[in-house]
Amino acid sequence: MDQLIIVLPQLPLACRPFDSTLSLHNLGQMSIQCPSCKALHWIDERLSKSSKANPKFGMCCYKGKISLPPLQPAPAELYELLTA
Repeated sequence: MDQLIIVLPQLPLACRPFDSTLSLHNLGQMSIQCPSCKALHWIDERLSKSSKANPKFGMCCYKGKISLPPLQPAPAELYELLTA
């Protein structure tokens, strides 16, 4: 009698159980403000031609070229859920 072998596909890394032997990657704090819109970024998100001393970002407001109106306050019921 032949033995049936079932091969399961390997789970993607994010779906596997935690493995403490894997190396951790830390981006640091998301604390650098875009000088144009004040959005918070990690320093490594700055545009490649900007410096760490004077970072410029393109993912939020494209260096001030895009301006959105301020958000309206959330409805009271939603605000309560978000802040409870």
